[in-house]
Amino acid sequence: MCEFRLGRSIAEFELQERLSKPITIEEILICLKRIKKSVTTWTKRNGRQGYLDLVKPFIR
Repeated sequence: MCEFRLGRSIAEFELQERLSKPITIEEILICLKRIKKSVTTWTKRNGRQGYLDLVKPFIR
């Protein structure tokens, strides 16, 4: 997904239209660091499945 968001061509996405303009590597790193911090926080609060329980309602 990071490669796709950076605007790089990936075989799986080559035939799909681009949904938005590419973002920078710095923006990707900021997002990944935020996710990592969230995983750590929710795991400490609610145990091993804490983060998964948090995001479960948002995933189809």
